[in-house]
Amino acid sequence: WALVFTRNAKGAPALQKISRTKAGNTFANFRTPGTFENVVTFLGGRGRLSAAVTYRVDPVSCERISCDITAADLQLGWLRIPLPLRAKGGWLDFLYLDDDMRITKGNRGGVFVHIRPEKVPGYLSN
Repeated sequence: WALVFTRNAKGAPALQKISRTKAGNTFANFRTPGTFENVVTFLGGRGRLSAAVTYRVDPVSCERISCDITAADLQLGWLRIPLPLRAKGGWLDFLYLDDDMRITKGNRGGVFVHIRPEKVPGYLSN
């Protein structure tokens, strides 16, 4: 999933606020059940910020997943810097979901609109 719009809340972590890039440079990769990776590329691909996340569907509401960041790092060229982790216990509410678009709201109030990566060129041309 490619991030095409975000609205950060006042309580959003500073790293989340400064890592905003142009649409299509931030991805949420769901490759295996129960985990995903958020990846932000910048500086023409020379910089990369990534966070590994474990999640589980909330037993009370299937529109919510509970999320914990388990690892995070910043990479600039060959230099890789592990980042400290904050307290666990975040969540995402799915406000809208279809085959091509996903809109979520995080526990700190941020809203995130993702589309399928192959749809990004069409989205950017409109």
